[in-house]
Amino acid sequence: MRRMKAIAATALAVAVISPAAAQTAPGTTTADSDVVHLTGRHMIGLSMGVMDHMASIVRVSVGGVSVNSQGAFWVGYSHWFDPDWALLAETGVISSQVSVSGAGTETAALFPILFGLRYQPEDWALGEKVRPYLGGAAGPYFGFQTLTGWSVEVGVQTAVGGRLGAGFDVIPNRYISLGAVLRYHAVTDFDRVIGSRDNYSGFEFSLRFGILLGAGR
Repeated sequence: MRRMKAIAATALAVAVISPAAAQTAPGTTTADSDVVHLTGRHMIGLSMGVMDHMASIVRVSVGGVSVNSQGAFWVGYSHWFDPDWALLAETGVISSQVSVSGAGTETAALFPILFGLRYQPEDWALGEKVRPYLGGAAGPYFGFQTLTGWSVEVGVQTAVGGRLGAGFDVIPNRYISLGAVLRYHAVTDFDRVIGSRDNYSGFEFSLRFGILLGAGR
């Protein structure tokens, strides 16, 4: 009788443990693990942050009003072509200025268009929902400046630059990504001042909201 009870207990244990082991065996995919594995997926992201020069300044003087913002606003696309690597492309505005005086209205803005890579190895994953990464991108930084008075003058300049940064993604489900990133922009000088500066190198801190697309693999 004792032997039969032992055999029955062993059989019951095997029946309970086997399905659990099958669910967590290497190579299997669960609803939670799908959130971490990003290979083959796409992301459309919106980012907003600040540059280290200043956040926002409004100056009022006898001559007029000047509004200077060094905020960073980005729209980007990422594609994970590998478990550890993603391609990325982003454009946005990292500086804008409006000045109103007796001579007219002057506006200036900086629009980078950057392409690069993100290194986000699965081995760095913190649990099933947090994925740290390193990233780099480079491309042209276009400076636009207009002066409206008795006539309209428009100027466009181009500087070359790049950025390096570190951040993380929090992925609560298969369709949403939330993140934060700290990065440094290294930009060459413009030939003439754009707004109030001829060089826009500096640190940026941004928060991002992303929508994940694709089934992945």
